[in-house]
Amino acid sequence: MKKITILFIVVILFTGCADKRYLLTDQGKNKYFLAETIRKQRKNGVISSTPILVIDGVPHRYNVELKKHQLTFAKRNIKRIDILKKDKAISIYGTEGKKGVILVSTRRK
Repeated sequence: MKKITILFIVVILFTGCADKRYLLTDQGKNKYFLAETIRKQRKNGVISSTPILVIDGVPHRYNVELKKHQLTFAKRNIKRIDILKKDKAISIYGTEGKKGVILVSTRRK
């Protein structure tokens, strides 16, 4: 019983690591490409756990828009991912920018 409880806790923690808000429409490991990129930036202290995600110039706040909508593009559609430096992020997005800003440019229309 103890092993099952531990396994259950590990599964819950693991599934929370790849935030569903950042999953792409791909199958397999490509589905987690953006989530892993963001996770690495958080781990390095570049962004917080609730950054602003700007997709093709449209900002999506982590706690509001991304909670309601899932991403609708695949890894092959990502042209570029940039992380704004804190000073520039704050000057453009105000105090919310201090949490981090991730710019995603896609090839979709």
